[in-house]
Amino acid sequence: MTSWRRRRDEQRAPARPQPFVLTRRDQQPPPGEAAGSAREALPGDLLAARFAAEREALAFVAAVHDGSVAPRCLRSGPRPGQGRAAGAGSLWVLREHAPSHYAELVWAAGGVPYAVVDGVLHGPGGHLVTAAELAAWPEVGWVELAAHAPLGAEGPAQREIVVVTTASIARWAMNRYHDAALEMRVSSARLAPALSPGPTRTAVLLRMKGTKGALPRAMLGALTRMPYTIVCRTGEPRLLVEHRARLPLSDSDLAGQVPGQESWIMGGPEHGVWRIAERSAELEPPLGVAPAVLPPARPAPERRPADLAITVRLVRSPGGHDVEDAKLLTDADLRVLRSYLSGDPAAERAFLILGDGHHLLAEPGGGAVALPFGLPLRAARPAGLYIEAGHALRPSLPPAARARAFGLDGESVVIVCADRSHRLALRHAVPVWALWLADQPPVDPAPPSEAVRALLDRFDALEIPRPEPARDGRRGSPPAGPADAVAAVELRAEALVLEMKGRYAEAARRYREAGEPHLAGRMYELAAAQEGE
Repeated sequence: MTSWRRRRDEQRAPARPQPFVLTRRDQQPPPGEAAGSAREALPGDLLAARFAAEREALAFVAAVHDGSVAPRCLRSGPRPGQGRAAGAGSLWVLREHAPSHYAELVWAAGGVPYAVVDGVLHGPGGHLVTAAELAAWPEVGWVELAAHAPLGAEGPAQREIVVVTTASIARWAMNRYHDAALEMRVSSARLAPALSPGPTRTAVLLRMKGTKGALPRAMLGALTRMPYTIVCRTGEPRLLVEHRARLPLSDSDLAGQVPGQESWIMGGPEHGVWRIAERSAELEPPLGVAPAVLPPARPAPERRPADLAITVRLVRSPGGHDVEDAKLLTDADLRVLRSYLSGDPAAERAFLILGDGHHLLAEPGGGAVALPFGLPLRAARPAGLYIEAGHALRPSLPPAARARAFGLDGESVVIVCADRSHRLALRHAVPVWALWLADQPPVDPAPPSEAVRALLDRFDALEIPRPEPARDGRRGSPPAGPADAVAAVELRAEALVLEMKGRYAEAARRYREAGEPHLAGRMYELAAAQEGE
């Protein structure tokens, strides 16, 4: 029995060998091959650099690519300290026959260098990478790295471009720019993803070339902003690169990475990389026929949309309490004002514009009387408009719009408060001291006595000239008598009204006549600023 069983074992057919399956990337080689790779040692002059982002890896590739030895790029598995089960993500650049000082370029580009010790890559923290691991990682082309580089706001000047877009946008571009100094050619194409499997799409390729120099930047900007559109420069026929891409590698170096006889389109991070699977011949686009020019119709009557108007609001404005140009007082405040300013020099300068229950207290030249009561106001342009302090108009209107919105007529002042607005007539301006002057009955002068008349007759008989009031003849001199003092008050009142009307030059002349040269100078400053606007 034993020998028979032994003979059956000897006659058993040998096991069939496992078939060798060749995958696209050879990401999982057969166990035998993997074991053989593990025994292979990496060359001692190999420099490996690990990067976290594509643009960093691309910068290092451009720095060490000298035309003789092309660096290889891989996408690795786990990072140091994460274990071998962690997900992939790091980018590796391998450079053979690398000088030792290239390790400094790795740090400068934002990567981590690895050196070969005993045939194995050694990195910081004791991280080791074997030749078998490198063989299992898929390669990453330079074009894929460049496709992740951010695009600039605008690219350099271009003499020729290729616009990859939809049919409707291509037709719009041909109609829009057909009269410019351009040569246009149009073709259709079927595009397929170049770096990963995915559905294909159709597109129109519009070639535009300037006949008198570089293409207008405004046209490049308008085409770039179109949706589903890639504006490419045409430096290399096999690789169309987005015109705003500023890359450390030249277009010819990137085009050398395109396999076989293929043609690719690199559209940046938003659009990715596409392969031109099929393409038609280029043809000159037909020009659209413009309609006949007809005389314009009669102008239609003015009509505005019903919802075009906006509401002007008064809102709180932080920091608006620093300036006070006037005070808004009520009837109750006037009684307090009489006792507060009695004997104060401000009573000689300030004026009141009286209204129905609300009154404006202001000083000539835009000053405000310091009062512990009353609503503070600030002057706004144009003249004659006051806004409650600490507030602002929303939306902010230009002076002409404010004059129209609030009906500034030059004969009144408008005060805009948080609760309501007030309009006061300028003709009701009176000096503050008029508050405490009661109406006096008329006083008739008593006739002179007989003795006084005789004395005056004798004085007239002597023919002695009577002295005139002392004056120096200059404009703006102080009043010499009671009548002149009243005239000065009237001149200041007229000047204040002219100031609130925005007629600063006339107000300056009134202030000079009233003996207020500093106020006249202030008015001339406002007049100069008004002419400069």
